[in-house]
Amino acid sequence: MPSWNMAQLCRNIASLCYPLPMPDKPLWLQRIPSILADLDGFPAPVLDRFTIEQLFGVSRRQAVRLMHLFGGYQAGRTFLVHRSEIQHRLRTIDSSAKADQDRNQKRRIWRELTEHRSRVKAVAVPIPGVEHAPNLGLAGLPDGVWLQRHRLEISFSHPEELLQKLYLLSQALVEDYDRFADAHSQFPV
Repeated sequence: MPSWNMAQLCRNIASLCYPLPMPDKPLWLQRIPSILADLDGFPAPVLDRFTIEQLFGVSRRQAVRLMHLFGGYQAGRTFLVHRSEIQHRLRTIDSSAKADQDRNQKRRIWRELTEHRSRVKAVAVPIPGVEHAPNLGLAGLPDGVWLQRHRLEISFSHPEELLQKLYLLSQALVEDYDRFADAHSQFPV
């Protein structure tokens, strides 16, 4: 077997093992409600390619594909599509379960991203004095930290000091948890 046939055979086998990735979903799918709102106020009963480009935010070629999808037709040298047909098809797409799933997924991702950003901000706050602090357990709680049964009191003068004391308290509890659990039952009520 010639070497070029062997190379082609290897490429064919590789293409079967590694299928092509799925293309991204069109961005206009997320904008269907605003597109429908724009169409409701549109004065003409038909739309041309340029209007579809502007409305959907797509290229010329994609606008022609959409027009075919929405039942467009040729009128002279211009390709047109009825506004009502676009509205009907967009409402059908928008009301599908898949569209709801996509919107819910986008909301969930946005919410998680927002939560992550706030956690990143909190992690980025430097806590002075904790990197070299010795861990002495419960006996070494910093000044201004009082631990009683069902009560924790911390005095501080600025947010970084509070963070420092909370960090040192957490480290003391990790170091001396058994003693804390035993002592917890002995604290006065």
